[in-house]
Amino acid sequence: MKPHPHHRRAALLVGAVLLASNACGRGGDWPIPVPPALAELEPRFRARVQDALLELGADPASSTRWLALGMTYEANELFALAIECYGRALELEPSAKARRCQPLA
Repeated sequence: MKPHPHHRRAALLVGAVLLASNACGRGGDWPIPVPPALAELEPRFRARVQDALLELGADPASSTRWLALGMTYEANELFALAIECYGRALELEPSAKARRCQPLA
């Protein structure tokens, strides 16, 4: 079966975000966690994830962006991915605001 054009576009978009975030070197050794079947997610959730990935890719040193992606994952029961994001946010900025999002860890 041929992949839907939007699925291919989504995969290319996520790949570009990940490549850009690793190329800029500001994200450290933390890869940005992406759901393994992003193209198969419900369209509204997939769009929210893609937006959060783009924002994080533009500024991978931002604890706020890591928290936003983590909260997106948590709200959609992708808990392992949320924990990764919260861990990175805490590493970047171990503030009270970041600690409030730690209950999953």
